Amino acid sequence: YEPLEVSEALHCTYEVLGRLPADERLAFALRHIDGMELTAVAAACGVSLATIKRRLTRAQRSFVRMAADHDALAPWLERGELGR
Repeated sequence: YEPLEVSEALHCTYEVLGRLPADERLAFALRHIDGMELTAVAAACGVSLATIKRRLTRAQRSFVRMAADHDALAPWLERGELGR
């Protein structure tokens, strides 16, 4: 990817993340941006593993749905690299 494409995709990613509820955004960021294991995400958020799994499921669905509105994120969505 060209630097401008990556920059635009990053901007769109932050915009989409900003639209998620705070608890879902935190879970999503810890898991998909920081790469933390599920148990570590649950511990960091102070909730059970089951709760963090539910939050991540909601966050991932919402993220992919909202990301689809941004052309700059299309290449990543097509390859399944966002919110999976």
